[in-house]
Amino acid sequence: MGKAVVTNGLIESLMIQKEATETFYGQILNKLLRAILEDADHHNSNLSIRVAEPDAMRLKRFLERYGFRETHEGIYKRRSGSSLPPSVIY
Repeated sequence: MGKAVVTNGLIESLMIQKEATETFYGQILNKLLRAILEDADHHNSNLSIRVAEPDAMRLKRFLERYGFRETHEGIYKRRSGSSLPPSVIY
């Protein structure tokens, strides 16, 4: 249902199949992102992501809940060990 590509601390893509209904987007994104962040924390690695739509407030709030902070327009960074919420609704 979902796929992520991470290279050298940069989350290059987070993809969800079009067949997935919008109600499941949040669950799929939550599981993908949580797996990436737990792995990065285990290796004490910082992460960055560039979003396609810098003005998307819903996505910005979603990423902020996982400890990402906007450093430049459309670019978010997260330091290793930032808090992980128990669950997040997209």
